Amino acid sequence: METLSNPLLKVTQLKEVSDIAHSHGALSVVDNSFVTPIFQQPLHDGVDLVVHATTKCIGGHGDVLGGVVVAAEAGPLIDEIRQIQSLEGAVPSPFDCWLMHRGIQTLPCRMRVHAANALAVAQALEGHRAVAAVHYPGLKSHPHHALANRQLVGGYGGIVSVQVRGGRDVSIAVCRNVKIFKNATSFGTIESLIQHQASSPTHGTGTGLAEDLLRLSVGLEHQDDLIEDINQALSTAEAL
Repeated sequence: METLSNPLLKVTQLKEVSDIAHSHGALSVVDNSFVTPIFQQPLHDGVDLVVHATTKCIGGHGDVLGGVVVAAEAGPLIDEIRQIQSLEGAVPSPFDCWLMHRGIQTLPCRMRVHAANALAVAQALEGHRAVAAVHYPGLKSHPHHALANRQLVGGYGGIVSVQVRGGRDVSIAVCRNVKIFKNATSFGTIESLIQHQASSPTHGTGTGLAEDLLRLSVGLEHQDDLIEDINQALSTAEAL
């Protein structure tokens, strides 16, 4: 499972899917990278393994690559994963571990600001004339808002996806005209990022994503500045 999902921010019912998996003798695994353990603890919902791209929110500064697999308790499954890690050499350097430790120390504070800024940006964009749709589970208009309120604790994460009126050309123009947001891949860093998803090498080709879709990773800048920046970029793109 992936919840929240990338890039449309759908919410999966973790307990229900885990129960189905267990009834068939299967494991349940979830990618929790978007909201981190600060806002969602899947192990409490019966998930067997939780994975995080620590490159993203947990590292938090865009300067390290990594990932973790988390289980509720030690056992044969974790022993096997550790053996695979050791044999295949997927072991981070001491400096990379230091960078991750640095990121974890500020994770709760950063995630609260990411989430507050993202909600403010999503609410501002929801009524913008140049925006066709805003995908963010913190909005009451999101189809999974009620589920998100039950499953997430204290926030909805820092990612907002937006569909821009005018299609591909206008959407790409928005990315070109932002000043505070950076037109770049990745998410979860202290600075705000924007990406045209259908042009992404990881999410674009053959995935069927809408050509008007932008993914915003909302950073720690002042939310008023971020809203002003995306508004001016939308207005500039509209005029082209």
